[in-house]
Amino acid sequence: MAENETKGEGWLDIPGHLGWFVRYSHTATWLDFKAYEVIAEGVSPNPGVKYFEKPNARGEGEHVTNPDDAEPDIEGHVKWDGCCEMSLASHPHFCGAGDVEQYTLVMRHLHSLCLLLPSVDHDCAGYAEGARPGLKESEGR
Repeated sequence: MAENETKGEGWLDIPGHLGWFVRYSHTATWLDFKAYEVIAEGVSPNPGVKYFEKPNARGEGEHVTNPDDAEPDIEGHVKWDGCCEMSLASHPHFCGAGDVEQYTLVMRHLHSLCLLLPSVDHDCAGYAEGARPGLKESEGR
């Protein structure tokens, strides 16, 4: 871990979807993130278990329960001034406009992580003073 680096993780709740798990690390001016879409949620005998896409998955059943073993769906960074770069998974699949809108909303939430930076310039980043990111901090896994 770099000097003065803070790490965290949390969940994004997107209406109509199972959710997204986000891991991040930041210094005073720069925040890196990885976001993983929940593709399924367990029922009997494992209710509530969240499943993520396995790297290079080719079909049904190719999922994992630990994000460390999953392929991030979106990763990138955001800076103190609101500038950011994001990469989507190698071949994201969108089933219509709803999925495109979901990714847009997730990307907006990921951008708002710049508000965690102590040196954020609210005017440059486009957020009001006191605004908070839409991430629910993780309560352990």
